[in-house]
Amino acid sequence: MILRQFLHSDPVAISYLFGCGGRAAAAVVDPLGDTAPYLRIADETGMRIRYVIDTHLHADHISAGRTLAQAAGAEYVLFAEAAAILRLRDYGALRALGGLAPITKQSGKRRYVQMRRACNGRLRDAFYHWARTSTLADPASKSYYHALRQRGHSHGRALRSVADRWLRILMAMLTAGTIYDPTRIRPAAPAPLALAVAS
Repeated sequence: MILRQFLHSDPVAISYLFGCGGRAAAAVVDPLGDTAPYLRIADETGMRIRYVIDTHLHADHISAGRTLAQAAGAEYVLFAEAAAILRLRDYGALRALGGLAPITKQSGKRRYVQMRRACNGRLRDAFYHWARTSTLADPASKSYYHALRQRGHSHGRALRSVADRWLRILMAMLTAGTIYDPTRIRPAAPAPLALAVAS
């Protein structure tokens, strides 16, 4: 068994190469950045990279998985829940899987809207960090978050709304086959509050 760690500082992350010298086969897990170090280590240890695996959707960096898989002639593997949803560009399913879609409960004339807890925890964490860091680095997201907070939304609910906005942008990019262009993003405004009308 051969195992190598790749420690990254910007962003902070760890990638792995592991394999069997006897079978000359290796897999790389969660690669990012330059693909050359992975290819070099595989060559130095006499192994061919057969699989490149992304264990989850990354919120803080762009995966090098597909690039490495193409360079090594390897099979690219993404965790099962995300693959079909991303392939189908299914916004609603990905929104529910990541815990962004709320749950509505009704009893008689009373309705309750609450956070969805039955979801993929790792994807929910990815959405959380995606939204949180965007409110620090992206002016439009920061403005949207503060507008939601001023309207009375809790910190968690406001972050879920920010993540939901990013998810809509992501689905539009995947559908159109385009890359992110911040100049095309219009400032987001929170949805108006529903007014209670007395009869």
